[in-house]
Amino acid sequence: MRYLSFLSFFLLFLVACGPQVKFVQPQPKGGKNLSRLPRELYGRYIEMNDSSLLEIDSFRVVTRWFSEKIIPRDSIKEIEKDFEILIQRDTQIYVSEKRDNWLSSGLRLDVKFLDDSVRVSVNAENIMFEVSDSQLVRKYRGYCLLNTRTKEGLWLIKVFTLKGSNLHFDDLLDADQVKNLKRITRVDGPVDSVKKQPTEFYLNPTRRELRRILRTRNSEPNFTKVN
Repeated sequence: MRYLSFLSFFLLFLVACGPQVKFVQPQPKGGKNLSRLPRELYGRYIEMNDSSLLEIDSFRVVTRWFSEKIIPRDSIKEIEKDFEILIQRDTQIYVSEKRDNWLSSGLRLDVKFLDDSVRVSVNAENIMFEVSDSQLVRKYRGYCLLNTRTKEGLWLIKVFTLKGSNLHFDDLLDADQVKNLKRITRVDGPVDSVKKQPTEFYLNPTRRELRRILRTRNSEPNFTKVN
């Protein structure tokens, strides 16, 4: 039995899975870049499913996540395998991850031996967005769009929707949603020659097409404000 499923979960939390959806231009097309994030978004929010924290100020969007578990002493081998190290005493491990231009401060793992068991604590801070020339903030019809330029010059986009104290924050589109968009806008991208499956999706919607995309996507709140 694998006792560190929570650790595996967090590593996935830092790195996106599946084909990415990228945009040829920041959205909305031709929109004005804001010098800071909208004031109405400032504050701390808690994720409704996994209790991770989301903090928004004038320039940054940061997620924080914490988990602690007591596991059998012999299951320390799982940590050693994941991090390719030998652990024989109380240990702190720091891991930093970075994908394209999405900033990340990584995670800190504390391992403390307790007789025949081990206490494992994971504490992490992930800087998801920081206003700059490569990370642009734009507003469109009540939505706040965060545009992040990738190293190949395309754009990854996340979107905020705030209703009262409830916040929806997610990718503008995921791979499953893109499959239903071909009647709205053109979808391009490379295809794996063996699996015959897309490896990425490229979109370049007009403002009218973006409006239709925003109307069709799921925008149920996934965070609630705590202060």
